[in-house]
Amino acid sequence: MKNQSLNTHQILELSMDEAREWPSVAAYILEVEKNNIWNKTHRNFTDWLVDISKKLSIHESNLWRYYRAGKYYPQLLKVLGDRGIQAPTFDSIANKISAENLDTLEKIERAAPKEVFLDLASRVVNSRIKRNELRAAWVAYRKVLDGKTARGIGVTKPRVERGNIIQAQRSAEAQVLMALNLAPKNWTGFINPEIFEVMPNLRIRPNDSTQSAFDVDAAILIQGDVCSPIKIGVVEIKSNNRLKININTLDKQRPYFDFQWIAFENFHQKNGIDNLPAHVGILSLKNGVFEVVRPALDMPLGGSETNVTAKTILAKLIRR
Repeated sequence: MKNQSLNTHQILELSMDEAREWPSVAAYILEVEKNNIWNKTHRNFTDWLVDISKKLSIHESNLWRYYRAGKYYPQLLKVLGDRGIQAPTFDSIANKISAENLDTLEKIERAAPKEVFLDLASRVVNSRIKRNELRAAWVAYRKVLDGKTARGIGVTKPRVERGNIIQAQRSAEAQVLMALNLAPKNWTGFINPEIFEVMPNLRIRPNDSTQSAFDVDAAILIQGDVCSPIKIGVVEIKSNNRLKININTLDKQRPYFDFQWIAFENFHQKNGIDNLPAHVGILSLKNGVFEVVRPALDMPLGGSETNVTAKTILAKLIRR
């Protein structure tokens, strides 16, 4: 009965506005789990959490996010502490670090290289990163794990495997996708484009029913200045320019974009680019900055179906 009384008392306290910061709620949930308080009234922990979400008027998905973030933060503090990176205590992060950002960061840690993760983590705990930037990093690196996540208690969390060649290639491609958002934009031909928007993992569905839908690594909305037209480009991302690189998608992309690029994380000059059409621009990522191997040119017979791409991008922007 003592545990049950404590349970009821804490629920009443958490129902007050001033005590509803997510770390307080997360600490309560973790206490209930640790001490098995849930089994006094419910069949399992999940049933208890669903019931509490109703009593606190907090959506169940948010409570799970608070739970994961609260469980993850002590682990994060240890990792950062071992690297000499200072971070606030759990009790003091309510107005500095969101549970959503910590939840995203935990997923990135399992997929990204250590140095990439540590940079992002340091910026998260010091409130020096925007939500959309962190989200973009996860969008880039989730492909390394083939989009797998871990949901539910007791589920093994997928994690990048050292020595996995496919995952290593995907990680290199993810670094390129991140750089599209973060690197200087002068590779576009403009130092500060009026409009620059990266739309990763875009699926194009042709109007012609005889043609199948296809995916592109990233579409780019770009306007050089206020007097220039808005154009839509496509960036094909490759880990390197090996001799047998697959470029079969280039012809299919051509009608749906105004210009085409291929971006390599590791570009070897000796392998060359002789098999790429002359209009395709080539980028090489070095130390987080794009080097223009050659610029993109106007495409012969290109851009006839950009209205399809524009509608696809608009629909994706609305759903954000």
